Amino acid sequence: MGTAFAVRSVLGIGGLAFALAVVPYPDVTPDLVLTAAFGGFFLISRRADILNVGDVILGFNVVLFVLHGIDEYTAITVVAEQHGTIRARIIGELRRGMTIFKGHGGMSGAERDILYCVVTRLEIGKVKAIVQSIDARAFVVFHPLAGAEGGMIKTRGFH
Repeated sequence: MGTAFAVRSVLGIGGLAFALAVVPYPDVTPDLVLTAAFGGFFLISRRADILNVGDVILGFNVVLFVLHGIDEYTAITVVAEQHGTIRARIIGELRRGMTIFKGHGGMSGAERDILYCVVTRLEIGKVKAIVQSIDARAFVVFHPLAGAEGGMIKTRGFH
């Protein structure tokens, strides 16, 4: 979705608005509630299966998209022997910031660096691949976030 998509969308919306403004259509009643009620009645009577599970799921996802936006963030915590290499690759390949916490192993007592990073849901697979290719025994935890701001968070335009 780029510039061509945006231009086509604007032209399509503009063309529809122009057609609705120019093409005459009869106004049966000025009462919008009555118009909506009769329109819904005729639409439902014509097609009985109007509201199925797919429609409900689609409507739910549209509401979530409107409320939360296009980007869904996930926090990733990585505990690994090769933490330096993992940190360097995530910063280099994904251009993401990283926070390092100092921690101790619960069983071993060994001091470890704990990596913490926030990525979009589309980048989770890339982080998994990076971690697995470097340290297959790494402990990785994914935390879904309600939101994230500041730092090196990637924000994306709509198109």
